[in-house]
Amino acid sequence: MSAEDPRDYGLTAADLREAADLMYEPGDRRAEPTPWTHDQQVRRGQIRSRLRSLADAIDAEAQR
Repeated sequence: MSAEDPRDYGLTAADLREAADLMYEPGDRRAEPTPWTHDQQVRRGQIRSRLRSLADAIDAEAQR
């Protein structure tokens, strides 16, 4: 998979840094690298996916 070049869309490095800065406030712990292994990250993703599926099922039932 190749990455697109943001410059093809007229974006500069400053544009990209500004967008990244808007995602999290400076010092926000969510922006820190996670020390987990690949297996732990996969497991966390599976749990997150399952939680979202459960939430979707609850929403669907509530809309009946």
